[in-house]
This record gives sequence, structure tokens and C-alpha cells, in this order.
Amino acid sequence: MGHCCSKDAVVDSVVKDQNHAAGSTATAAGVRSRPRTPRRPGTPPSAAVANGRSSSSNTPTHSFTGSPWQSTYPAGVPPTPSPARTPRRMFKWPFPPPSPAKPIMSAILTRQGKGKGKAAGTIPEVEGGGGGGGGDGDGERALDKSFGYQRNFGSKYELGKEVGRGHFGHTCWAKGKKGALKNQPVAVKIISKAKMTTAISIEDVRREVKLLKGLSGHQHMVQFHDAFEDDQNVYIVMELCEGGELLDRILSRGGRYTENDAKSIIVQILSVASFCHLQGVVHRDLKPENFLFSTKDEDSPLKVIDFGLSDFARPGKFHLLRENLILMHLFIKSPLSPPIDPKCNQNPSDITPINKNLKAFSLLIKNLKIKYCASADLRLNDIVGSAYYVAPEVLHRSYNVEADIWSIGVITYILLCGSRPFFARTESGIFRSVLRADPNLNDSPWPSITPEAKDFVKRLLNKDHRKRMTASQALTHPWLLDENRAVPLDILIYKLVKSYLRASPLKRAALKALSKALTEDELVYLRAQFNLLEPKDGCVSLDNFRTALVKHSTVAMKESRVLDILDTMKPLSYTRLTFEEFCAAAISPHQLEALEGWEVIASTAFEYFELEGNRVISVDALAQEMNVGPSAHSILKDWIRGTDGKLNFLGYAKLLHGLTVRSSNTRHHH
Repeated sequence: MGHCCSKDAVVDSVVKDQNHAAGSTATAAGVRSRPRTPRRPGTPPSAAVANGRSSSSNTPTHSFTGSPWQSTYPAGVPPTPSPARTPRRMFKWPFPPPSPAKPIMSAILTRQGKGKGKAAGTIPEVEGGGGGGGGDGDGERALDKSFGYQRNFGSKYELGKEVGRGHFGHTCWAKGKKGALKNQPVAVKIISKAKMTTAISIEDVRREVKLLKGLSGHQHMVQFHDAFEDDQNVYIVMELCEGGELLDRILSRGGRYTENDAKSIIVQILSVASFCHLQGVVHRDLKPENFLFSTKDEDSPLKVIDFGLSDFARPGKFHLLRENLILMHLFIKSPLSPPIDPKCNQNPSDITPINKNLKAFSLLIKNLKIKYCASADLRLNDIVGSAYYVAPEVLHRSYNVEADIWSIGVITYILLCGSRPFFARTESGIFRSVLRADPNLNDSPWPSITPEAKDFVKRLLNKDHRKRMTASQALTHPWLLDENRAVPLDILIYKLVKSYLRASPLKRAALKALSKALTEDELVYLRAQFNLLEPKDGCVSLDNFRTALVKHSTVAMKESRVLDILDTMKPLSYTRLTFEEFCAAAISPHQLEALEGWEVIASTAFEYFELEGNRVISVDALAQEMNVGPSAHSILKDWIRGTDGKLNFLGYAKLLHGLTVRSSNTRHHH
């Protein structure tokens, strides 16, 4: 697209190589760096503060000095020098991927008389400025840098010395002059408005403040106090964390933690990650540098900082892709009245039919089920984060909260063995390792680490995001399980129950059989989630799900529209779930497949399915069940027994997992 290009454009080539095998469509025209500025000489590590983008560093972004974390990847290859600290990377793509509907939109604008003049070349997707220069079709226009924050910072706080500096601002020690924080030390992050050169950079600051304010209150979240502004700067007042970074603690311990000490750290990280994910927030840059200790004490609580790259992970809703709207409009040949914003997904109920053509248009939208998605979660697509901790699906431009779990897996690996699981000399090499390599769990010190810890790392660093544990599930893993520790509510059970309520009777029967084959380790998590819903007479209804979610609601949850998921669970208004059926509704076959004992679980489940749920089914009925076309019939025949016309074991396994559009299309070509 011609903007935001960089000589470090490495994601494109790496993902293209991976796409050849995996079928991904992710590309990137450029990679933009947000380098971290080295810590000022004489500033002790313990002066690190809740600094957002301004986190301190001892090593320039592209230096390659020796590291105490010598990588064990690949096995058998001698260690090579690596960066001593994680470079602050930001691979942010400021606009959505190019749309195939642009030529169609140009034709529509031309027909409506809007295709002439200076604005004719403005693509709706890139309106509002961007990384290329902040201009638009109307020429240079001053950006609105007024945030609506208070302008009396100087009367409330007295600034002290600078304790950290980054590319987008610096952080100072400060003391309250009056009010509740009088004489109390705080950290003030100062962001210069002069560096806010685009509408996107302004929105990034606005969103960071909104997230800090909405999430503040959790014991492992850096506490937000207030935000101020003047004509030159934005001031974000936060809790002062004087214990230093987690990275510094790791280095002070010789590069690694003992298993027991690592457990304490990981539990705190998972606790705050679970809280953020329930609120509909994905951090997108979890790494040791972004966790600070409140004090210098060994048992000091850990706090997560830096929400500059964070975003809302909104649930899936009924929506149509903008390309489908435009194509169907051309098919009907009616004027766009009322106009449909090509940048937004449209809900059919929002389109007011004002003439016969638009009535036909609305009817067509409702009937085209393939184009009309009702259940898929919205996915983020901009590539952001730090290279060593970035998840594979981020490089593929389709990710959600599971990307944070991958980053926690990398942190766990580092804590346990002192080296990075994915390492290379170049950024492109790191990405290639993330996409293709498996973490080395064989070389020293892994033989001395417990099998439970190894399994924990494997289940977090699974390249298939559907098979990863959630943060709440990870807290019930045998390696971390503590009966005296509360398990947080998991938004995943809402998503799974929503899908179960809309599933066919055959799919429900398959899931019920699978739930009967679960191990006790899996039931611990399900039992904890069921109890969090506060069942009445051993059953839960929609009211239980609503009450539990509202109980944990924050301003951030309302902003991310997580509560909208309750609207998709309306069928639960007319029924109640026992614990047995709740287990069937709240299990993920993909996650179970990641277990070492999956074959045994699946075989046992199929035996239950044979007794209670299996029935005679035709190829046509199975194709409808799997939502595939006639071209897949030759494949589906292999899933049905010729003796009695019922599903065989392969068919049962496929029914549990379902077929995506891509996977079914792939099978059609074989």
C-alpha cells in the first residue's frame, strides 16, 4: 500500500514460506520497530516503574552482546550469542488488509458522482489518517489532540527525577501534593503530543488510558490513578513499582528459577491474564520486562504493565463481510440508500428496507447462510508484540486472547531452563523458528524437571491456538493445582456453551459421550467453573451465566461488549443444564486432542456413543451436518460403516472436531 515500509520487512517472507504448507494468507508489507531506549547510566534496576512503552533496557534494540540465556535450539548445535534483553518490537500494521472490494467501491462511488475530484482516490479503509503521513483526500488537516482529561496536573503532583525513557515517552517519579495521594510516591508516564503524528497514535494513547482505568483493581494489575493533559503532553499517573523487572530477578538468580519459585510467578501471571481475558482484553506484549515487583522483597507481588499495544477482543456477532454486502448490492442493482459503510460489518436488522429492492436485499442477506456468520469470534489482524514472545497466529494475522497464552508459555520456558524456546540471529529467523520449530525439552536442565512441568509448557506452546489451555485452565493443571486457590471464571465456557446450544442433536450426543470419558484432571476445571455459576438444585440456567458474568464486570468488559455473548445464549432461557450436560457443553475436543491420553479418551467416548448416540445416517445428511457440499461426499463415505450405515470411529472423531471451510475445501481437491 506504499506506507509504513521498512528495511526490516521480514514477516512477509517468513509467513509466505509457512503458508506453502499451512495455507495461511497472512502477509505484511512492512515491519515497524518501536526500539527501547537503554536505561540511563547510574539508574539502578530497582527504579523500574510502571512505564508502558517506556520500559527500561540495558541493550540497544539491535545489539548482539552475550546473553545469560544461551538458547538450546536447535538441539545439538552449540550456543550462539543472543541479545541480552528482549528488543521492544512493534510490528503494527496501521490499516486492515487490502480489500478485494476496492474496485467495486470505486465503481459505486463513480456511479453516485462521488468519484471525481480529490476525494475520488480515497479508499474507505484508509480514511482517518495513518502511518504514511496523516493526510487524507481533503489535504493536510490538523489532528485533534484534545483528550478531555484534566489540565491541572501541576497543581496536584510534583514531578521528580526521570526513571525511565522510551521511544514514545518517559516516566518520572512524582509525589502527590494534595488529595488521597498527598505525599505518596507515584509513577507518571509522560507522552509528548508532538509525537502523536497520526490519528492512530492518538487513538493508541486514548485506548491505553481507557484500558488502565477499566482494568485497575486487580491485585496483579498496575494501579491507575488518573490522566491529565496540557498543550504539550499527556500525563498518566500510576502506581510506583520499586521492585524492578521480572527480567532483572531472573538474571540475579543466574538466569533461571527453581520449579517451586517459578510456579509462584506463573500463577500470578495467569491470574491477571485470566482477568484481562474475561474482560475482553488481550495484552499482546507479555514478557518478563513488562512485569514489575511492587517492592524489593522476595515475596513481593508481581504487576503487569504496558498496555500500549493492548486491544479489545470482542466476541463474534451476526455479521456480513463488507465485500459480500457490496457484491450483493451490485447483484440487486439498487442504490445504496441508506448508505452502508464499507468499513463496517452490517447486521441485517440494521438495514432498513425503504423500497422493494432493499426488501429483496434484506431477504437475500438472511437467506445466504454461507456468507452470514453467526458464531465466529472476531479476530485481530495487526502484527504487534516482541519477536521472541509472538505467537504463530499473530504472524498469520488472525488471533485472539490465545496469543497471550503462548507468550506466557515462553516466559515459563525461560523461568525453568534459562533460555529462549525460539531463537535465531535475525528477526526473520526468530519468526521462522516460531512458525516451524518445536521447543527443546530434552537438553539440560529439562531431564531434571518434572513431567508435569514439561506437559504444562507443551500445552501452552501448542502451535494450534485451539489446543492451548486458557489461563483459567492452566491454573487447574496438575503442575499448578492448589485446592485452596480460587479458580477464576473462564469466558471460554460461555463460548463453548453457546456453540453447544446451537449444535445438532447428533453433535450433542457425540459431546455427551466424550464428557463421560473425561479424566479427573479435566473434571477439576469443569467442576470449578460449574460452581462459579452458583447452581440452584444442581442445575444452571441463563440467569446463572448472566449473574456470574455481571459479577465480574468492569468498565473494560462493557467496552469490549463481552456481555453481548449472553444474547447468543437465549435458548438457555427455556432449559437448565445439569452438571453432566454442562460438562458436555463446556468441553473442547481440540484441547482434549492435545492430551497424551487422547486416543484412550476418544476410544472410550466412542464406546459410549455406540451405546447411546450413534444412529443410521446417510451421506447427504452427514454432509449437511458437517456443512460441506456434494463434492465432499466421496470423503464422507469413508466415515460411515457399510454394515449398518452408522458412523465409524473416524466419522465420530470428525464430527467432534467439525470441518472449517478451508479444511473442507482442501479435502475437495484430493
